Amino acid sequence: MAAHSIYELQKLSKKYREGDTRAEVGVNKRKIEWIQELAGLSASSQVNSPTEMMDNLKIDLFKDRIFVFSPKGDLYDLPEGATPLDFAFAIHTQIGLRTQGARVNGRISPLDRPLENRDMVEIITRKQPRPNRQWLNVVKTASARSKIKAWFRQASRESNISTGRQLLEAQLPTWGYKKVEDIPSKQMKTALDAFNYKDVESLLQGLGEGSVALTTALRRLMPTMPTEKKEKTQKNTVATTGKIQVIGSPDLPCAPATCCQPEPPDVLVGYVTRGSGVTVHKSTCSNIPDEPDRLLDCQWQYVASGPTTPIQVDFVADDRMGLVHDITGLVLSKRMNIVDMSTKNDGEDPNRKHIQLSLDVPDMFELNGLIQQLKIRFGVKSVSTQLIKNSSLKAE
Repeated sequence: MAAHSIYELQKLSKKYREGDTRAEVGVNKRKIEWIQELAGLSASSQVNSPTEMMDNLKIDLFKDRIFVFSPKGDLYDLPEGATPLDFAFAIHTQIGLRTQGARVNGRISPLDRPLENRDMVEIITRKQPRPNRQWLNVVKTASARSKIKAWFRQASRESNISTGRQLLEAQLPTWGYKKVEDIPSKQMKTALDAFNYKDVESLLQGLGEGSVALTTALRRLMPTMPTEKKEKTQKNTVATTGKIQVIGSPDLPCAPATCCQPEPPDVLVGYVTRGSGVTVHKSTCSNIPDEPDRLLDCQWQYVASGPTTPIQVDFVADDRMGLVHDITGLVLSKRMNIVDMSTKNDGEDPNRKHIQLSLDVPDMFELNGLIQQLKIRFGVKSVSTQLIKNSSLKAE
């Protein structure tokens, strides 16, 4: 590839002199820049291992390509499935880090919407960089992912620890805890051993900088509590078919792992095995690879869903036409029953809505997936959850 890039460089000036179009010259120039990006990715130590480097290269090398345009008519080629965020980072790192929203073909578009061939994409930016850790679940290109991770690595250790604590403690009320220190030492030690961390602060730092996925950390820290709660609330109300499905993508082929042989009602984690679908492990299995980007939330398929854990969810979102409709659609897509819902104008900003949901949640880990989607799609800055007090379920 390096030899080919030199050959392309030699042809570039000659083609331009001979009257080739700027579009053709631009495509050749972009190929050379892509080679330079790959070299920079390795040299800057933005990947943790040769295996991660090869996985990143496979994404960019072997996926089908699409071509999209900037408002000025500049052409960019991206891997199929790329999002407006990938486009923003393809333009410039600072454009990506300052992304606030996107317009695709003149219309406001979610940042996680896959782009299509010939789309015209405009990036809406803010003054200062403020990337979201959920972007790591949105971008498809290795370059964009490495730039996001690099930005968070540059933050101070103290800041990352504080951010990691906030992220984790926002989810703990679901399991009956308030602070990180309330987590039983045995459960914490199991999680630290799984991530190969020496102390709690290192785990919080990993959460804060984005190197550890929040869902993965919760599965390690709370391996049995969701199951225990489900047994108390769902007893004699639902029956499993024994089949496994990926949450949000029920048609993906799944196969139970032979190492741990999960059985109902084990809590499940899926691992995307290239060419073989999804291999499903118990959440406590020690053979789950530590690759958050390839882990999926899985669950047992039930004949019928009924009330499970009653949870109250409070958040503030940017107000717009159809906001409530879109949010209820997202909740229902997660197979959660909306018991009650209230909305009111936010006292600090009239352009934002304060929304309160009372939900019957079938899976605590699925609740975490819902919260992530709220942050990505609806401009939600913070979400609080708590067990509904009049529930018969008692926090341990």
